[in-house]
Formats: sequence, structure tokens, C-alpha cells
Amino acid sequence: MRRLLPALALLLLLAGCGEESSSGWTQVSEDAMTDAQQSQRSRGEAAKKALFGGLFGRLTQAMAKGPAEAIHVCNAEAPTITAGAGEAHMLKIGRTSYRLRNPKNAPPEWAKPYVARRTPGPVWLAHEDGRLAGLLPIPTMNVCLTCHGPWAQIEQPVRKALAEHYPEDRAYDFNTGDLRGWFWLEVPAK
Repeated sequence: MRRLLPALALLLLLAGCGEESSSGWTQVSEDAMTDAQQSQRSRGEAAKKALFGGLFGRLTQAMAKGPAEAIHVCNAEAPTITAGAGEAHMLKIGRTSYRLRNPKNAPPEWAKPYVARRTPGPVWLAHEDGRLAGLLPIPTMNVCLTCHGPWAQIEQPVRKALAEHYPEDRAYDFNTGDLRGWFWLEVPAK
């Protein structure tokens, strides 16, 4: 009996800690998705592609004028580009990280446990009301290192622009291939 009590206590503790299920969200694998969820996933992936394309394209243009201009784009234009992708695909979408540059990019509640664990692969969650949420990784590419790389290697003008636009910045010291963050999305049931 003494051996069973600690195991039973652990089981009860774990049963009460199910963040995903207590909030109405349950993780779902891609191969277990219903037809409706697969359609939602496709819509979400299209929105992510649109957001990435719009933001990356605009950042590429800005980098031609210098990294400080790219920082301005992230600060002033990224919210509009993000909102446009969400509106075009009729869903909620954003970017987040475990080391934020902009506190406004904090993860939604459902994503917080996965961000805290730095979950590397795509994560899909189904809500009891029919919504589908996704957390899709953003790897660090070489071009990202200009603003997100090792602090000692970021040029002084870039550091100055980061300090001006993002006084709480923690989104640096990444290397090529590192998980830098995620696109998150919520697709309504209809």
C-alpha cells in the first residue's frame, strides 16, 4: 500500500495539470485530423506562407537600404502585414518566441506551454468549439543573423536601432539553424 500511495498521488497531480485539455485545447496529429481540420490546416498554412512572403519580401527590400531600415520595417510595418494575412485568410495569426524582441508578440495562452518547452516541430491543437490552432517553427537563417545573431557580432548601428525600437529586446544570440520562434495561428471552425 505504501508503494501505491506515491504513484496514486503522482497520477492525481498529473491529471490536474493538463493545461491543454483544461482550456478546451487538445493536441492533434496531422494524420489524425478530420477533413474539416485538414482544410483548416491548409488555410492556416496558406496564411503563414502569405505572412512570411510579405514580411520577408519587405525586409529584403529594406535591407538594401541597411539593417536599421529593416528594423524599422519590423517595428512599423510587420503588424500591418500580419493583420493583412489574417484578414485575407479569415483567421488569427502572429509571431512569437521564447526570447521576444517585441512584448506585443507574446504567445497566445494555448501556445505558452509549447513555447516554454521550445517545441521544435509543428504543433496542431483542436479546440472543443471547432477551432484549429497551429504553432509553426521559424528557423534562424543566415540573413537573420544581422539583427538576431550573436550580440558581439551585431554591428553598433544595428544595436542602436534595436535599443531605440525595442528596449526590452531579448531576440539575439541565435545561430543559423536555431529555433528562433514560431508563427502561430487560430483558424475558426467555419
